[in-house]
Amino acid sequence: MDSSSNEKIKRYMKEDGIHFVPVWRIFGFSGANMAVNLYMGITMIMSYYLNGYVGMAVVLASSFSTIMRLWDGVTDPIVGFLIDKFGGRFGKTRLCLVIGGTMLFVNSFLMFNVTDRLPETGIRTIFFVVFTLLYYIGYTFLNISNHVGNVCLTNDPSQRPILSIVGTVIVRVMRAVMTVVVASLAVKYGSLKSADLFHEFTVIGLVMMTLGIGTIGRKLGLKKAMQLGSWGVVVMDALAIGLWLLCDPKTLNLPGYTNGYGQAFTGLSFFTIMLFLVSVVGGGFQMITSSIIPPMIADVTDYEASRSGKYIPGMVGTLFSFMDKMISSFGPLLVGVGFAAIGFGDKFPDLNTPYSTSLLMIAIVFYYGLELIGALFNIGAMKFYDLTPEKMKSIEEIIYKMRETNE
Repeated sequence: MDSSSNEKIKRYMKEDGIHFVPVWRIFGFSGANMAVNLYMGITMIMSYYLNGYVGMAVVLASSFSTIMRLWDGVTDPIVGFLIDKFGGRFGKTRLCLVIGGTMLFVNSFLMFNVTDRLPETGIRTIFFVVFTLLYYIGYTFLNISNHVGNVCLTNDPSQRPILSIVGTVIVRVMRAVMTVVVASLAVKYGSLKSADLFHEFTVIGLVMMTLGIGTIGRKLGLKKAMQLGSWGVVVMDALAIGLWLLCDPKTLNLPGYTNGYGQAFTGLSFFTIMLFLVSVVGGGFQMITSSIIPPMIADVTDYEASRSGKYIPGMVGTLFSFMDKMISSFGPLLVGVGFAAIGFGDKFPDLNTPYSTSLLMIAIVFYYGLELIGALFNIGAMKFYDLTPEKMKSIEEIIYKMRETNE
């Protein structure tokens, strides 16, 4: 390492091996996390494209998403192992960003802009499957860049929560924007199955990608913050379920729209106000739990380095991703089975589908029920998490001494 590189490193070093990062770099790096979530966002409605243009039935289209997520999980440890072996002067994070970003853009463009223009034969299915497999490999690379980058940018216990919170806030804002965009495109083209909707979404996703709560994490520590967020999710989801079941959803009203009874807006109803409050507060608690995960992965990486002497951020990050994707991969399949069970075996419910009690129950189970169960698992798992702020400080001291000895 040359003298100029050493000077840059020393500029951001504190005592006992603690290094920090300027705030502007935190915001810049968050663009990678935003890109990961935007690209994953289009796969959340991919089943409509499969059902409408690739020719798959509802359960098969949902199963396809499950299979691809499992494939995504399988590739994680493999790519993580390879990344830990390479990088060099260019850096592991930059390598993942370039490879992942390029693969995701090229393959998403081919998947959603070319497939529906091919002859309506088996070639559509083959074409879509091949480029979806490549798409998820690119997603793995881009996702790894976040895990590796979180470890490299800073090991300052007071700054890691900020790094994650900035990324989470930016992602939440972009998700909200893209939710509005997808809803607007669905109305514009008349259906979520419209090929034009997917064409336009891909272009907007690229533009958003190029645009390149913290107090709780810093004050309480990661473990207590996760416990607080998880209990908050449990309470808010339980309240939301009770609200939908015990109150009248047809009274939901907004300015410029009629409610479920065809009545014009005359003021916010009790149901509307309570749903807004529960959604906002519950979303805040959920944001805490999701934003705490990246710095936890970084802490586990440092713990492993102090314990075994092996610095393997790629492998640690992808082991987490593997479990995350393996569990979440069953989401689309469960939704497909749930829809099929209430009579939607051939096509998904769409904008023009009449409301029904069965659809409401399915929505409650999958939107609130599964998240509530996941939060309870979080609470149980935190009983076995021992990486407190005090212990992390001692771990950084061990790593610093190991680094000095090697030098």
